[in-house]
Amino acid sequence: MALVEDNDEFKNFLSNELFEYYTIITASNGRQGLEKAIAESPDLIISDIMMPEMDGIEFCDSLKKNVKTSHIPVIILTARSSEDSQIETYKLGVDAYIQKPFNVDILLLRIKNILDQQEKRKHIFKEKIVLNPKEVATSSVDEQLSY
Repeated sequence: MALVEDNDEFKNFLSNELFEYYTIITASNGRQGLEKAIAESPDLIISDIMMPEMDGIEFCDSLKKNVKTSHIPVIILTARSSEDSQIETYKLGVDAYIQKPFNVDILLLRIKNILDQQEKRKHIFKEKIVLNPKEVATSSVDEQLSY
């Protein structure tokens, strides 16, 4: 799981709360978060909106437009309470928008539910892909390799 947050005190608090359940990687802004997401492909990302260099909106937009990271669920955890911010992030494909202050138990349940849904989707996708070897076309090079 990746935690993208510029406030070190809050980042440390949240890391400590989540550490018992998840492996945490951290970044201090959206630019670092994007680099780490591409390199490490976390199962889920929690991000603030207001950050230096690349804010959470730009970060989410970049994540969802990149084929390597577009599948990663994102939770926005922010002090912004405007409906416009919520609408903007949901349009980008964010999975949850939680306002600060928040209840850690609710956050943990939201994370668990999102990850469970992600696993169910993966399982369904794997079950639906069935290859029938008789229907797969082979070329003469393939046939030569099989002997």
